[in-house]
Amino acid sequence: MLSLAWEGSGAVDAAGAGPWESTVSRRPGLLLVDSEASRSVVCHALEHHLPASTALLVTPLAAAPEMKGCPPAPPPGSASGPRWARSSRLSGAVRPGGDA
Repeated sequence: MLSLAWEGSGAVDAAGAGPWESTVSRRPGLLLVDSEASRSVVCHALEHHLPASTALLVTPLAAAPEMKGCPPAPPPGSASGPRWARSSRLSGAVRPGGDA
C-alpha cells in the first residue's frame, strides 16, 4: 500500500528503518511510504523518527499521486527506484524530473 505521510518538523529520514519497503522524501516533511503494514503501524513507526510532540499525518493513497515542483524521483524501472515507482499498479506515479 502506498501512503502519504506529512510531519511538521521536516526531520524524518526517508532512508530510516521501519515497516516499509521504501520511502521517498518529496519535500521536507512530505514522504511517500510503500508498506504492507497498516496505516497505524506505519504512523507509530514514523513517530519514533520524530522529535516529541511533532505533528504527523499518514493516509493511504487509492491512486498514484500527481506531483509538481518536487525533486526528481528515481525513474520507474530503475533498480534503485522504489518498488511503487517500478510497479505497474502505480505506473505514472512520478515521472523523472519530479512532475507528473
